[in-house]
Amino acid sequence: MIHHGVLLRFLYKYTLPGMFGFMCLENLGVPFVPIEIGYVVVQSLISQGKISYFVALLVFTFAHILSSVAAYFLGERFHERLIKSRDFKNITHRVEHWYERYGAVTVLATRFIGQIRPFSSYIAGIAEMPFASFLTYTTIGALLFNVAAISLTSVGLRIWKQYPISHLFIAILYIGGFVWFILSITNERRKNAE
Repeated sequence: MIHHGVLLRFLYKYTLPGMFGFMCLENLGVPFVPIEIGYVVVQSLISQGKISYFVALLVFTFAHILSSVAAYFLGERFHERLIKSRDFKNITHRVEHWYERYGAVTVLATRFIGQIRPFSSYIAGIAEMPFASFLTYTTIGALLFNVAAISLTSVGLRIWKQYPISHLFIAILYIGGFVWFILSITNERRKNAE
């Protein structure tokens, strides 16, 4: 795993091209890429006046769209190899169920689910979803997700700086979320084993 300090230095040094690549890698499902760091860095650069909110939003949204399209075509082309992976098979089953139940709107919704987001585009390609629908909902979802993520990061950083007591509360929420995540995975695996 890459140390967060290395990622921060890389993002500050290469700014927009670095963040573009960073977001593409995250959206393709590369495991060592913590997306949150990208939003913290971009918010820092916006607050310093080094880039505009609009430019950051365009770069992040285009990175999400481009990598989603790449994943879609990779899923379409290599579907037989991809579905052999046990982890990918579990996620595929869950998302395919959503596609059957909710249709193309699933593409939009999966933009907001961290564990699913990178793989939903591969699954859309595997499921041979019509590309025009996929692209439309991916674009809308990526734009909405990035507006929300950049804005919430701004609010979170302001709270972090103004209220030092919030550090403890945020740490408790973070640890609680992590524990909840681990317990939900454990329960899911237990259910699958039965």
